[in-house]
Amino acid sequence: MMSTPKISSPVLEAKDIVKHFKVKDGRVARAIDGVSFELMPGETLGLIGESGCGKSTLARVLSRLEEPTGGTIHIKGQDITHLSHRQMIPVRQNCQMIFQDAVSSLNPRANAGELVAEPLRIHRLVPKSEIKDRVAELFKGVGLNPDMMTRYPHEMSGGQCQRVNIARAISLNPDIIIADEAVSALDVSIQAQVINLLGDIQSRMGLSYIFITHDMAVVGVISHRIAVMYLGKFVEYSTKAEIIRNPLHPYTQALLDASPIPNPSRSKRQRQIVRGELPSPISPPSGCHFHPRCPKATELCKTEKPVLREVLPGHMVSCHLV
Repeated sequence: MMSTPKISSPVLEAKDIVKHFKVKDGRVARAIDGVSFELMPGETLGLIGESGCGKSTLARVLSRLEEPTGGTIHIKGQDITHLSHRQMIPVRQNCQMIFQDAVSSLNPRANAGELVAEPLRIHRLVPKSEIKDRVAELFKGVGLNPDMMTRYPHEMSGGQCQRVNIARAISLNPDIIIADEAVSALDVSIQAQVINLLGDIQSRMGLSYIFITHDMAVVGVISHRIAVMYLGKFVEYSTKAEIIRNPLHPYTQALLDASPIPNPSRSKRQRQIVRGELPSPISPPSGCHFHPRCPKATELCKTEKPVLREVLPGHMVSCHLV
């Protein structure tokens, strides 16, 4: 269970983020289409949606692995939107990523100790003579025996590799970690261990997380706030408690209904089934992008785009029916 962060200035501010990709025939894929939010110190923002909705693209834009088409990104008050690669080097100290595939995101030619030591050498935060001891501390901090420093990625399990990735991410004492489907490729029991580890690290270091997943059960455990994403836009955005107890957008309701219920016989809410596939971002539907799959869609939904607006204190929804 994540502790509640203290209120202060945002560590990350995203304003009207847009990311478009040109395709071969000259058309444009609208991967991200106007996303805004703030991330506070010690907070976890859970970002959830189906595969293809733009979550990973948003992560890469926020970390400047991709150049945004529009909008602005501020980290600790600094505008990083169009910084050069060289200018981004000190910024990357404050914002690190953990990727989905724990094994393939590690260099197979380097052992675990070398992989964790690499960012320390690049940023020169630790004297060369102290790097080995610092790496051993980081291994202990993520639940790995320092004896494993000599092992290569193929000699470790997926869970152990992800712990190496976490050790590498926290080695620079960042303020923000973006975890892109960091537990989805792991067994359920290992998922729980990694989520608990991330919570412990957050409590120790005061980190802020953007945690990307397609699993509502996972995001409900780790997050303080939840943003529900559909076809490049936020369709619902509020606290974890509000999203779980009072989902207002039909898509959010469908994501919750897709999660297993411990005792289905005691569930009073009728489960909502959403049929069809996620539309192409190259030719999105008119009006509300969700209307072709929405069981509650009206004629208004087919012709007019809904605006993300505050319908309850702190609860933002993009739906004509709310």
